[in-house]
Amino acid sequence: MSQPDDERDDRNLAQQYADEYGGPDHDASLLSEPADEDLPGPDPPSPTGAGEVDPEIRNLFWRLVLVFNVAIAALALGPMLIYFRGALELGLQVTAGGALTFAYGVFRYRRFRATDDEAPERNG
Repeated sequence: MSQPDDERDDRNLAQQYADEYGGPDHDASLLSEPADEDLPGPDPPSPTGAGEVDPEIRNLFWRLVLVFNVAIAALALGPMLIYFRGALELGLQVTAGGALTFAYGVFRYRRFRATDDEAPERNG
């Protein structure tokens, strides 16, 4: 016996599957996923808005993102210039520039971490 479509829409998808494929003695609860509220564990932290982050930290973060992107691009492009174009001098210059840019990024990040560890009021 078929049910009207509007009644089927109100029913649980797992129950529909059990009715169609599993028969009357099929346990539909095995097919349904538990709701997030039923799962044990701590509540996830709420994200902080962009306005809640110290502007100095935010600026340094984006500056370091740019520095590391340039470094990775140069470290990838330099060897390709050497191998595919045969431009040894240019490839070495680009690779060296990428290595120096990467070293600068690591230096700035470590310097920030050292000063941030000394300022507990930021780590709150």
